[in-house]
Amino acid sequence: MDVLQVTEACGGGVRRHLSLLVPTLNRRGVSCGMLGFGNNAESDFDASMEAFRSQGIQAAYFRTGGPRLNSLVWGWHAVKAAIAAAHPRVVHLHAGMAGLLRRALRRRFPDVRIVYSPHAFTTGPAVPPLKRRLIRFMERREGNVTDAFVFVGQQEWDEAVELGLPKERFHLVENGLPTDFLSQASSASEARRALNVHETGQCIGVPCRLAPQKGLDCVLKALAQMPAESHPHHVYFCGEGSEHQRLQRLAAELQVEERITFMGNVPNLGRYLKAFDAVLLPSRYEGLSYAWLETLWLAVPLIASRIPANCPREELRTLIQFFEPTDYQGLATCLERQLAEPCRMDALAQEASRLVRREFAMEEQVAKLARLYASLLG
Repeated sequence: MDVLQVTEACGGGVRRHLSLLVPTLNRRGVSCGMLGFGNNAESDFDASMEAFRSQGIQAAYFRTGGPRLNSLVWGWHAVKAAIAAAHPRVVHLHAGMAGLLRRALRRRFPDVRIVYSPHAFTTGPAVPPLKRRLIRFMERREGNVTDAFVFVGQQEWDEAVELGLPKERFHLVENGLPTDFLSQASSASEARRALNVHETGQCIGVPCRLAPQKGLDCVLKALAQMPAESHPHHVYFCGEGSEHQRLQRLAAELQVEERITFMGNVPNLGRYLKAFDAVLLPSRYEGLSYAWLETLWLAVPLIASRIPANCPREELRTLIQFFEPTDYQGLATCLERQLAEPCRMDALAQEASRLVRREFAMEEQVAKLARLYASLLG
């Protein structure tokens, strides 16, 4: 095996990232295996593992229990066993918890090259101060045992520079989508039937994990600013996560529970985004999300928090509706504009789609990764 891909983030964008890249890399001659571990996998994550195996890819999910520290300890045992069995020459760690294994990997397997993709540094102001200081310390501590950093967006590169990580090991490999993504997507009417989405009123999709990072309380507060009679929005939260019960309680407190639907995890959600009149991404921080890419590829109007990851190209500033993170009044204004000017928003989405399809193609992403692995493999 050339590369063992390892993650504890067995859901959301990281799962989408690996499900796209691993089979494509294998077809290009980079032999990859896949190891997931932890206790927070999406309910159908086993299906992803089976999809890998059906393509001849070695794949396993090591399920752990208890707190996340316990997950890390048992994850380390799983990684050791996988390396001993498959003898990979490179281990590519994805997201923060897997990234914490770097120093132990270097001590135990000094000849294995270590690649790390954070997929979003959790070091910004939205993170509690104590946790932020601890993560900054650990990222700096582990940086000198990392052979290569792979960033899916420019924002991660900039944050890594600010952290003082070794810049000569940085590689920008932006996320992208395969050229056949458009042909696989359902039409608006087909998508609405598949998702059982209302045919009347403005349907707003929120495709993300239900996690504090995603800023979903802002959505509920924005709806509370807008009387249901004059602003017929219905919001669909598409994802699972730890914030589910808290968001349900907040919706009841704000008396907006009848204007939202929790759809849970929706397999292959990207194919059905045309079911929505607009997509909303209110994250406090991100890398470069696949929900963002899929929305714009499909020319669905996008409303997004004004963070660097949601505007990786200057030309997009006038093509996406932006609001400041956690500014629910600003978000309410965006929703009102979407309701008042749907034809204009559709036209802007079409222009954004042309730009994003040109700039964010998976073929270039895979080629860059293959070249990096080749350089590490000698």
